[in-house]
Amino acid sequence: MSIRCASCSQLNLPDSEGRLKPWCSACGADLAYVGERWQTQSAPLVDEMVSLPLRGAQATDGARPHGMPRKPESPWIYLFIGLGCIGLAVAVVASTVDNTIKGWSSRTWPKTRGTVVRSWVEEWQSDKGGGRSFVLGAIYRYEVAGKHYENNNVKFSKQLEAGDRARGEEQLAKLAPSGGTCVVYYDPKDPARSCLVPGATLFYLIVLPFLVLLFFFIGVICTWGSARRILAGEKSAVGVRACPAQ
Repeated sequence: MSIRCASCSQLNLPDSEGRLKPWCSACGADLAYVGERWQTQSAPLVDEMVSLPLRGAQATDGARPHGMPRKPESPWIYLFIGLGCIGLAVAVVASTVDNTIKGWSSRTWPKTRGTVVRSWVEEWQSDKGGGRSFVLGAIYRYEVAGKHYENNNVKFSKQLEAGDRARGEEQLAKLAPSGGTCVVYYDPKDPARSCLVPGATLFYLIVLPFLVLLFFFIGVICTWGSARRILAGEKSAVGVRACPAQ
């Protein structure tokens, strides 16, 4: 039993186990959707069988014959790419959405005076040999409704940074000098949650949500399209095995 491709007239023969592939071995077309014509292997097909090695030699000679479509890539590749994009989008949302919401809500939080236990400027060096960054840190105490609290959160969503150490120390002198006082913004529903710089950066409010939606959209498109191709290929393979010889 063999099947002739209606796209390039290639005669496709079963393998050693008697199974036929659902795509053409010459042009890669899906045999389930090109109007295939089933035939039994008989004497009139000898010429077609003899021509197969010649066509195989042309395909492996290097250049692709003119007008012959490329063999479609495996849908599993796009399935993994789609799942990876969706997983990345979900991981970014899970790691940033909480701090972004808190930073946006902190704009309307009440404030109180606090005492700075210690403040510092910490230098960070990139592992890849890039530029340096200076992060501002502080530990402060404050009182709300007769209860004392201690926190080290300076800003939600992103660490407060400076271009150099001198500028960082200048910012700390205004924001939270060691041993001095500072303004603390606290959550009225949970006073233990506080910050020294309220608000959220535009990157976390606009740029990051756009990137998350973009990756999620790409992931859904790739996953949906590749899943349909995989299911269609499995149905075609089942149809080829179930079709009796005429």
